[in-house]
Amino acid sequence: MRKAVDKSTSLYRLIRPVLRALPSETAHELSLWAVERGADRFLKGRAGQPPDPPVLAQRLWGLDAVCDRLSRRIRSGIVGVNLGKNRDTGEAVEDYAEGIRRVAGRADYLVVNVSSPNTPGLRELQHRAMLNALLERLIRVREEAGCQVPLLVKIAPDLTFEESGDIGQVALESGIDGLIVSNTTVGRPPGLLSRHAREVGGLSGRPLFAASNAILAEMYRLTQGRLPLIGVGGIASAEDAYAKIRAGASLVQLYTALVFAGPALVSQIKSGLAELLRRDGFATVAEAVGVAQGAAPMPQSIKSPRAVTPR
Repeated sequence: MRKAVDKSTSLYRLIRPVLRALPSETAHELSLWAVERGADRFLKGRAGQPPDPPVLAQRLWGLDAVCDRLSRRIRSGIVGVNLGKNRDTGEAVEDYAEGIRRVAGRADYLVVNVSSPNTPGLRELQHRAMLNALLERLIRVREEAGCQVPLLVKIAPDLTFEESGDIGQVALESGIDGLIVSNTTVGRPPGLLSRHAREVGGLSGRPLFAASNAILAEMYRLTQGRLPLIGVGGIASAEDAYAKIRAGASLVQLYTALVFAGPALVSQIKSGLAELLRRDGFATVAEAVGVAQGAAPMPQSIKSPRAVTPR
């Protein structure tokens, strides 16, 4: 594993200055082009890499059971699709509905993104009445499509106390399968040094960590641990991922840190997280979910509110 990780790390260090010298959109498109052609596997050093530590295994929404089927596809792994409305759309609900119709049979989970700060008016869909109506419609569309793919909602970190309560209640009542917490923030924490600090748009990375953790813990409390939560925002180390899990996340995602550390960071976080779990006496990652709030581990039957068969 040492050779594989070292090779991918060295390669990324060579590529990163080139990417950073390009215009941001050009670098973004080039990275996506490379990933589509399998460069991510090479960069991650998959060859010779041992299996993930068993302590990290999670089983949610019936997706660990379909891994064998996924491995027979051209691209293996679990594939999620993030859905949002178009900037110039006249009817947001129909944008989401059409997205579900088109990809429900090709994705392993779907994300209803109502929280991007870069799409005008999108975050208004987080308001109780609008969110409830949207999710009722999308759940019907999913049923009509005949494909019970897990449906998650991605929320913002910049919620008021009342907005958090409304989302928590709608999430439990609507029948969705989980929440992704959280998107980028429109807030600007003190201490930002970049000349771009006051630009309009969503802020990600380390400055998002505290705000996203706070709303994550609040949503875990509001949903009483009955819905799986995916923790996102500012994760750059195993300790960061562990903090998300202890706050209530069953799974974690990371984005911005990959720009600075490269794909090898994923393996480093997994190995470090496994050590932290074992250090604290947890046999599985599920046992650590929500413990920072004094919660007992949730039975697996509660974590997965209903059995679903992806695809």
